[in-house]
Amino acid sequence: MVGYLQRDEQCLPPLKRRHAMTEPQFIYEMIGHAISDGHAVYYGAAASREEAEARLARTRDQVAAAGGKVERYQVREKDVTGEIVAAEKAASGGFCPAGFYVPDWRDVHDGSILPGSRYWEDHDEWPDGSLGFVWGCVWGDDDGWKVQALDLSRVAEGVLRREERFGYLYLDTRCDLDPGDFIRCSPGEGSHGPRVTFSVPRQYDAITGELISDGTLP
Repeated sequence: MVGYLQRDEQCLPPLKRRHAMTEPQFIYEMIGHAISDGHAVYYGAAASREEAEARLARTRDQVAAAGGKVERYQVREKDVTGEIVAAEKAASGGFCPAGFYVPDWRDVHDGSILPGSRYWEDHDEWPDGSLGFVWGCVWGDDDGWKVQALDLSRVAEGVLRREERFGYLYLDTRCDLDPGDFIRCSPGEGSHGPRVTFSVPRQYDAITGELISDGTLP
């Protein structure tokens, strides 16, 4: 499961359960891409594509008049069909999510070992939908997106938890990448549990080779 979020509230959107016979419902997000530095700017969402395109046209003119550096604009359709099963309370500051990713079993396994085979082990059951990842900016620090863990183990009970499990970690990503390009999961092996590998920016002095930033420093 993958999603990018509008940045008008400092909380995750409600998690929903979708029923097979439910009529699909959509919103239309308005996004600007600063291609030069990889940042995306979210301008909210509208109930129809026509409204979103009209609002984005006005936004484009305003950004140009102010000397902004947004090179590409996009209206993106987002399916919001479903019944709310868990939600996070809105907050006035702190973490502002921009996207999330819940790895599926097929994101991690190639299907060569299946349940019931002689080589199947307990750790091959992971991922089981109980862990996700969410990234976004921290208010007061717009220098890149940070990643946090999304605990979904009790989502059926209406409990949704977000944790800064990995420390203050910058992701080396941009809006047009698939999460699998910068978040790579693997099942456990032996005594080790499941693992996740993040792509993070590492900056060096080009002359001396000194490490300036390893992805964990502001």
